[in-house]
Amino acid sequence: MSHNFNLIRESMHEDFSLTMLKYFCTSFALVFNFSIFTAISVNAQIVPDYSLGAESPTVIPNQIVKGVPSDLVSGGATRGVNLFHSFQNFNVGANQGVYFVAPPGVNNILTRVTGNSPSNIYGVLGVLGTANLFLLNSKGIFFGSNSQLDLNASFLATTATSIDFPNGYQFSTKNTQSPPLLTINNPI
Repeated sequence: MSHNFNLIRESMHEDFSLTMLKYFCTSFALVFNFSIFTAISVNAQIVPDYSLGAESPTVIPNQIVKGVPSDLVSGGATRGVNLFHSFQNFNVGANQGVYFVAPPGVNNILTRVTGNSPSNIYGVLGVLGTANLFLLNSKGIFFGSNSQLDLNASFLATTATSIDFPNGYQFSTKNTQSPPLLTINNPI
């Protein structure tokens, strides 16, 4: 089943995160799996899909962030206040972290997973900076019982197939085109 994820926003004010969160919580069902079963052993497995060409994300492994062995995700395609990342696989292992680096001026980090597997988050998922983090995987997103978010802004995870923008662009898990070179506004 194909789902489009549309965030409706009346204006471009600072309350975007709150408006987005209220809409999401009241209008879109999202299932998180806080498993009571034995956690599956998953190492941090972050594989870019290179659909963003030269602007594909860079994964820097074996870093220590806030005392946790972590992978850093940098690079990506910046369009205005949005930073786009695209991955074939995206998993965070137990006792490990994955941190996105938010450059100055970036308000939103939009991350899609285009492969055929769900994302398993068993460790720490975070952002270094104050950007909102969007995680889009139409195959599923599972959070283990010991998973943690380390964010200074909002987080949205969705199993929708795309995030739509006012200019008609879709950041999609199915059609993996690069974001247009023109500035993209906040998702609608």
